[in-house]
Amino acid sequence: MNFCPRCGKWIRVGTAICPKCGYVLFLNDMGMFLGFMKRLLLNERMEAKRRTIKEVVPGEIIDVGKDTITISCHFPKFEEGDVVGYVKRQREVEPLGTVIAGGKIITLKTYRPPIGLTESHRLNLCEAEVLVGYDLQLELIRKIRERELSEYDNRVIKLLFGNVDHFRLNKKTLTNKRSINGKFQLDDSQIDVIESILGLEDGEVLLVIGPPGTGKTEVIAKAAFEIFRNGGRVLITSHTNRAVDNAIEKLPVEYTLRVGRPEKLLRIVRLYSLSYKARTALGDKLRNLEKRIENLRRWLKELYAQRDEWYKIGLKNKALRLKSKIDKLRDELKICFEERNNMLKEESTKLVKEAKIIGT
Repeated sequence: MNFCPRCGKWIRVGTAICPKCGYVLFLNDMGMFLGFMKRLLLNERMEAKRRTIKEVVPGEIIDVGKDTITISCHFPKFEEGDVVGYVKRQREVEPLGTVIAGGKIITLKTYRPPIGLTESHRLNLCEAEVLVGYDLQLELIRKIRERELSEYDNRVIKLLFGNVDHFRLNKKTLTNKRSINGKFQLDDSQIDVIESILGLEDGEVLLVIGPPGTGKTEVIAKAAFEIFRNGGRVLITSHTNRAVDNAIEKLPVEYTLRVGRPEKLLRIVRLYSLSYKARTALGDKLRNLEKRIENLRRWLKELYAQRDEWYKIGLKNKALRLKSKIDKLRDELKICFEERNNMLKEESTKLVKEAKIIGT
């Protein structure tokens, strides 16, 4: 018979988590704790994968670059910011990369060189964002066990899993106590939290708790804005896209960047997105290039149809003479895809580096 050291409830032998208060019973035994977390994550990942591969999209690779890959999808499903993977043998999902150009023809910025994937290779594609999250956590467990952590990794782990010392809040006075748009005055509790955030030092963490409707999102946005005004850079992140969007839409669009797929359909949120800003910056140059790509694909489709028709009626020599035209158009299409992909990648990288506030 065991008792929970936190709440005193009787628990069965072999139980990992107290059913009453949620305390992890072997939190102080790192080996057992990591083993428990690994099993938990693997089980959750298996269930997430099962749901993911129910909705696959057939696709065919058009172009493979150094760190990009372009795929023609059977139907449009993926948008800019989506994380896409493909189903391998044994129904395992391999994350490919993040969409930088969506639609029926998608371009991904790959996480690693796409070894073994070539033009005309057919894939079953699926959304893989949730699986990437599990993979990152499992990789962290491996690094802890193998003692491969960097100094920064150790600092973060100590902050999140270690015993956090209570510290005295060194508040920094908030001079402008109105909302970002100036329409209303912040209440005393909001001002108190924002001043506490502005006074945080490196390695300190502040937990803010409040029921719905108490203005936490307003606090997040205002704190991010004040940190930016004081010369800092801010990352706003959450496990849900909608929570990020709610904070982002309150901030100045010229200083704020939304990375990933915005959940809301409101145009105001789209204006913050990485894909929208990249396409706007590239302007006519990108539009003209994509029009050229569209024309090349249409001409190739017509030539393929003509070639197949001549083969059917026995005009083999005429069909073979089309090969040089087809090869020339395919080469030009490949060059155009590479140019477009490089333009989007370089502009996206520039925007991320220059952004003062990023939401993801």
